[in-house]
Amino acid sequence: MKEFREKVSAVLSLVALLCVLYFMFAAILLHFIRSDLDPVSTVLSIYALGEAGIFLRTGFLLIGLSEFIISIQISKTTTRAPNFGRFLLFMAGVGVCVVAIDKWGLVHNIGALLLL
Repeated sequence: MKEFREKVSAVLSLVALLCVLYFMFAAILLHFIRSDLDPVSTVLSIYALGEAGIFLRTGFLLIGLSEFIISIQISKTTTRAPNFGRFLLFMAGVGVCVVAIDKWGLVHNIGALLLL
């Protein structure tokens, strides 16, 4: 049973890593696709609007999933993991997922506040 848990933990860690890599790839790719936007002064959510925005919205969902997975993995790997830190990481994942679902508006802004 312990070997099964270790395998599941390894798979979850790999999934979290792949989610982060996809998000990075999508964010960098959209900077090239949307060359009309200034990457220094434009928030990343603006890149999620438009035809190619689905890549970044998917990336937002996946980065949220990775935060969920990491918060769960932290509780499994340490005996004295700080509960408040795990809670904050989990809430950041919720915030990113909300940002991905609502492209722009009040709900989007509330999700962004969860990331602070």
